[in-house]
Amino acid sequence: MKLPRIPALLIATASAAMIAAGCGATSVPDGAICVVRGDAIPLKDDIRSFETYVEGTLAAYRAQDQEPPAEGSQERETLERGAVDVLVRQLLLEQEGDRLGIEITDEQVDERLEQLKGSFFPGGDDEDFDQEAYEEELEKQGLTEERLRDNIAHQLLQQELFNEVTKDVSVSENEIREYFDENEDQFATPAQREVAHILVEEKDRADEIYEEVRGGNRQRFAQLAEEFSQDPSSAQNGGELTIRRGDTVPEFDRTAFELDTGEVSEPVETQYGWHVITARSDIQPESAASFEDVQEQIRAQLEQQARSEAMNEWQQDLIEDAVDEVTCLDEYVWTQTVTEEEADPSDNVVIEQPGDEGDADAGDDAGDDADADADADADAGDDDADGDE
Repeated sequence: MKLPRIPALLIATASAAMIAAGCGATSVPDGAICVVRGDAIPLKDDIRSFETYVEGTLAAYRAQDQEPPAEGSQERETLERGAVDVLVRQLLLEQEGDRLGIEITDEQVDERLEQLKGSFFPGGDDEDFDQEAYEEELEKQGLTEERLRDNIAHQLLQQELFNEVTKDVSVSENEIREYFDENEDQFATPAQREVAHILVEEKDRADEIYEEVRGGNRQRFAQLAEEFSQDPSSAQNGGELTIRRGDTVPEFDRTAFELDTGEVSEPVETQYGWHVITARSDIQPESAASFEDVQEQIRAQLEQQARSEAMNEWQQDLIEDAVDEVTCLDEYVWTQTVTEEEADPSDNVVIEQPGDEGDADAGDDAGDDADADADADADAGDDDADGDE
């Protein structure tokens, strides 16, 4: 899929007056707002036009039941400056894609669109996706499928650029080891144990339950948990769950790790209500992870960080190098060319990472996971019981 490009001279032929005045190739022709290295950004009547972008953003406000910024307001001016920033940046990235020989095919866009439809608009037994819900959402967001496909194509291009720019990024074994030595504690596995609990609102009910189970009858404890416990994550498992030290609220945590195996606690009050807790297993002590256990995890984390930094630097260089090759009409300001004295503190030029799109459309948001394959999960893993207590 060839991303649409409009050479400046095809939008309009420079008028005789402009030629007589000595205007060169960087003049902005009629029907355009900017010229970016010879390619024009149209004002309207194009999926890449300024008005199409702004209207899509305003539609996103309305879709979220928010009042769009009023014409002439500071918020509207900031939005429109942001639109120019995004459109210029899109065009610069696409020009770089051409220079590097990157091409996004219709087949790639088709595949990605089908993935999005299936993820966000799942169908019934005989349908891959809900076509009616999909079309309703496009209408709600003021989108056409053509524009959504264009957004997807641009996001795929960003991913390809990210891969190309960062293909040689790596981290050394010394860097990995140094990170481990400086952050060894974060890779330790906290002490943990198996417990069961019954959560109720009233202390009187908790006292009654405690009297029934204080002797350690496991079967009865499980029955009462299923019948009365208000913790949906554990009630149907007889109240059982695995906790790590420090994962639950302090009152629960302290009691759970003070109990002897098989012992039942008197009712314990937390912000969630009253708990009757029993210890099902001995405490497994905290264990430190070896360097070998987490080496690849650290490598992935540091490489992703280094790739992001390299991409940010590359994009910033691209924008700075283009300053003298971007010409905009006075009323359509590219903030990169605003002097420090002229700058509005509310202006903010955002540098994209693969999958991020400046457009606020829901259709654009649906494609924000285009960089999922590039993400490195550096988390040590979350316990399912987090936040239950």
